[in-house]
Amino acid sequence: SQSRYHGVAITGNQSLTFSGGGTQTITSAGKTFTCPITIDTYGGTVQLADALSLNATTLSINNGTFTTASYAVTASALSSNNTNVRTVNLGASTVTLTTSGSAVNFTATNFTFNAGTSQITFTGAPTMVGDGLTFYNVSVTYTGAAGTVPYISGQNTFNNLSISPRATDATRFFYFFNNQTINGTLTCAGATPTRRIFLYSNTAGSQRTLTVNTLSATDCDFQDINLAGAAAGSAPTRAGDCGGNSGITFPAAKTVYWNLAGAQNWNATAWATSSGGVPAVDNFPLAQDTAVFDDTGSVTGTITINAQWNIGNFDASSRTSAMTLSVNVSNSPVVYGNWTSGTGVTVASTTGTLTFAKNGTQTITSNGVQFGCNVAINHPAGTVQLADALSFTGLRQFTVNAGIFDAVSYNVTAYQFQAANANIVAIRMGSGTWTIYGTGVCWNAQGFTNLIAGTSTIVLSDTSTSARTFTGGGFYYNKLTIAIVTGK
Repeated sequence: SQSRYHGVAITGNQSLTFSGGGTQTITSAGKTFTCPITIDTYGGTVQLADALSLNATTLSINNGTFTTASYAVTASALSSNNTNVRTVNLGASTVTLTTSGSAVNFTATNFTFNAGTSQITFTGAPTMVGDGLTFYNVSVTYTGAAGTVPYISGQNTFNNLSISPRATDATRFFYFFNNQTINGTLTCAGATPTRRIFLYSNTAGSQRTLTVNTLSATDCDFQDINLAGAAAGSAPTRAGDCGGNSGITFPAAKTVYWNLAGAQNWNATAWATSSGGVPAVDNFPLAQDTAVFDDTGSVTGTITINAQWNIGNFDASSRTSAMTLSVNVSNSPVVYGNWTSGTGVTVASTTGTLTFAKNGTQTITSNGVQFGCNVAINHPAGTVQLADALSFTGLRQFTVNAGIFDAVSYNVTAYQFQAANANIVAIRMGSGTWTIYGTGVCWNAQGFTNLIAGTSTIVLSDTSTSARTFTGGGFYYNKLTIAIVTGK
C-alpha cells in the first residue's frame, strides 16, 4: 500500500503506526508530520518515496524493515529499542536528528542496521546509544549550551565522527561510555583556544580507547582517553591534558601570566608568556599549565572564572596587591594542579563551586585567604592535601565526593562539611580543629569506609536556635564539641 499526503496537514500527538505485511510506501510530498511515526510491520517493509520530515517527534522502528531509499530524514530522534526482528536501511540518506537528549537509542539484539554511506547529523546535544553497531558518518553540529552533555555508549564503529565546538567561548563536553573505532577521521577540534572541546570517559580513572585513523583535535582537552590506531602518538595543537591519557603527545606545560586591567573573564586575551608581557589568545592556560597572578600583572577589577574551564596550577603566591577572583555561580571550573593564593587575593562570595579533580596529588595553599565559593574534591584516584589552614566565608560547603582528602595538621573552617559518597577513599582529619559554623546537616560523613580522625577536634560552633545535625557515619572521632545555644 501507499500513503500519500498531497495537500494534507499531518498533525496530532498520537503515533502514526505502519503495520501489516508486504511493502508500504510513504510519500510525504513536502509535508511535515507533527506526530511520531512507528514502524510495526511484523515482517513487512516500509520505504520512502521522498524525503521524510517529522517536526520534533520520534521515528521508531519496532518490527519489520524501514528503508529510506536514500531519501533525507529529519526527526527529533531515531529509536529501535527492543528485541523484535527489525531492519533499518539508511542507504545514502542524510538523517538529521534535532533533540537534545536521547537522539539515537538502539538495541542490537535481532536488529540489522545497514548504515550504507549515510550521514547522521545531530543538531541538538545528543545521547547516542549505539549498542555496538556500525555507523558511517556521524556529526554533532550543536553549538549551543544545553543542559544535556552529549555522549556515546556502546562499542561502536564509525567511518568519520565529528564534534563541533560551541558558538561562544566555552568548552563543549563530550564523553564515552565505551571504546570506539573511527576508521576515517575523528574531528574534535575547537574553534579557538577558548572555544574548546573536551573528550573524556564517563568514569573518572577508567580509560576509553578510541581507535582512530586520523585525528583533528586542535584546542581539544582529553581525560582518560587512550588514542590507538594509526593516529596513536598524534600531537594536537594546544591540546589540554586532564590526566589518565595515553597515545596522545601533549604540548609541554607552560607558565603564563595575567596582564590585563579592568573587570575581566578568565578567557580574556590576558595571558602573557612573561611577567608583564604582551597577552595573546594562544597563551590561554591549559590543564597542564601554570596560571600566575603577580604584582606586575595589571588587575584592576574582578577576574571571573566564567565557565567550566579546565585549570592547571593556580599560582598567586607573590600577589600582595589587592585582586578579586570570582567563580561563576552556574559553572564548576575544575582544577588539575595546585592552588596557591596570595595575601592580596580575595575569593569573592558566590554559590559557584571550585572542583579539584586531578588523577594524582594536589595541594591547596591558602596563605590566609578564605574561599567565598564552594569547594569540592572529586577524583577517585586523587589526593588533595592542605599546606596551611583551609577556611570559607558565608554559606559555603566543603565537599569530598571522591578520592582522598588530607588535612595534615591544619585547621578547617566551613559552613558545612559533606562527605557521603562511595567513591571516597579516605578522609584524613589530622591534628587540627575542624570548625563547622553552619546549621542543618552541617556534618555528613557516610557511605564510605575510611575516616581517620587522628587527634583532630570538631567544633559545631553555631549558637542560634536552628537545628544542627551531625551524621557521623559510624566512624570513630577524637573529640566533638557542640556549642550551647545562646540564651538557653
